[in-house]
Amino acid sequence: MWKRRTSPRMKITGIRFGTSYLYKRLYNQKKLEYKARTGRLKMLDSGFFEDQTYGALQKAWLAYIISCKKDDWERRKYYATVIQKLEGELGLKKYDFPEIKDIAAEFLSEYRADPEIQSVPTEEIEELMRKSDREFWRSVRGEG
Repeated sequence: MWKRRTSPRMKITGIRFGTSYLYKRLYNQKKLEYKARTGRLKMLDSGFFEDQTYGALQKAWLAYIISCKKDDWERRKYYATVIQKLEGELGLKKYDFPEIKDIAAEFLSEYRADPEIQSVPTEEIEELMRKSDREFWRSVRGEG
C-alpha cells in the first residue's frame, strides 16, 4: 500500500472542482435550508445573514494579517475599518486598531481651521465617521 502512494507514476492532483465542489455546495445548501426551517437564520440590518457576516469577518481578519506582514498601510487601514464595521453589525466588541486613530487624525488635520471640530474628542469623530458611511469609506479609500 505504501509503495502505491509513493509511486513516481502516480499522478498528483490538486483540488478537484468536480464532484467534491458540488458536494460542498449541496451540503451548504442543505445546512442553510435546515437553519431556515428551524428559525436559526438571523437577518442583520445590512441585509446579510449572520453566518455570512461572520464569514466576511474571518476573511477580513485574514486580509488584515496579510497586509500587516507586507507592511501595506493603506490596506491595513481599509481592513481595520471593514473589521470594525462588521463587528458593529454583529454586536461584538470592536477591536481598537491604531489605523483607525490615524484616519481620525487625518480627518482632524483637514479641518484645522474649524474650532468646533477641533474641540470634539477623537472617539466621537470616529463614531461620526462610522455613522456617515459614504464619507467614512471615501476617507478610507483615499478618495477626495
